[in-house]
Amino acid sequence: MRHLDVAVASLRLALVAWVSSGAVAGCASCSEGRVGDTSTPRDFREGIDLEFLQRHVAVLAADALEGRATSSAGLQAGAAHIALTMREIGLEPLEAGVEYRQTFDCGGAEPSSNVIGAIRGRDVQFRDEAIVISAHYDHIGRDHIGRDHIGRDHIGVSSEVTEVGQDLIYNGANDNATGVAAMLAIARAFAVAPEEPRRSLVFIAFCGEELGLRGSKYYVKHPAWPLESTVAVVNLEMLGHTLPTQPLDVWITGMELSNLGERFVRASVGTGVRFIPSTAVGPEEGGAFARSDNYPFAEQGVVAHTFSTGRIDALYHSLDDEIEHIDFDRMESLVEAIAIGVERLAEDVPTPAFVEPAVVEPAFIEPWVERPSSTDGAAHDP
Repeated sequence: MRHLDVAVASLRLALVAWVSSGAVAGCASCSEGRVGDTSTPRDFREGIDLEFLQRHVAVLAADALEGRATSSAGLQAGAAHIALTMREIGLEPLEAGVEYRQTFDCGGAEPSSNVIGAIRGRDVQFRDEAIVISAHYDHIGRDHIGRDHIGRDHIGVSSEVTEVGQDLIYNGANDNATGVAAMLAIARAFAVAPEEPRRSLVFIAFCGEELGLRGSKYYVKHPAWPLESTVAVVNLEMLGHTLPTQPLDVWITGMELSNLGERFVRASVGTGVRFIPSTAVGPEEGGAFARSDNYPFAEQGVVAHTFSTGRIDALYHSLDDEIEHIDFDRMESLVEAIAIGVERLAEDVPTPAFVEPAVVEPAFIEPWVERPSSTDGAAHDP
């Protein structure tokens, strides 16, 4: 894979130069609970900034990666970019000898990888416990001319395929280049902090989410960090299309199932960001607990939720999910607030728990099931 690393490094240089030239100027805007805390307060603004988020969304959502379908060359390039970034940040690889990659059959014609790095905790009593911060980096690939990603005729959602030569790539800027960029920014913020967190932090970019949560399903069977020592999972999804609310809302799937959301509510006081149940946004958002990579962890008894913002709108899984629709100013604010909540999970002695009785099966939607791959390796929810 070293030749791919070199190719991706060249691609990154070109894309970073493109971003720096102003090509993304059209973007929308290109306490309590500190139980037993002995940490030095962290200023997450040093690691989480607008330029960092813009740069990584631009790289992952670039046409050159062709929609990052599992297991396309574009997905492999995305994995190489994430691994190189983890190396630059200084994360510890947990998969010995394979440079941050957990490689397996994630769907499609070729093996793909989860990409995993960690920051070890400072406290000998708690460092064997970990918080997982995750995001899937795959998307749904390319359009088949005149038809969408599951073979239906286009009916006016996008005008991009009306003429030969127009854009046929599902770039997936919001879904989920924003989640990956946020995960990397949080990793960077903790890496440059004056001291390590009390507990360890494990950062995972999953493949195969669009094929039925394949990356996270594989991980919980082959964890790089023992599940019994995994305190919580904060999964990041679609953080770039915010609702026009003040304060800025971040919704948590299945928030009522555990007390994890309460930690974020308390930690966010004064940030201008509010953490709310996904059910408060709408029925589709309210039924999303089983539709993202938190769910396989929850099935194993790990407190795990997905964090998102905005509505699941017409841009979802469309050709129009492009970087110009990302509101980076507001995204920066909400990522900082999520990082503060992660800090509380890492520092507080009490760990989050499911509300008894723990019910991880939502009423609104069936859990993900395996779906056959299409010709480009992508398969999708109804």
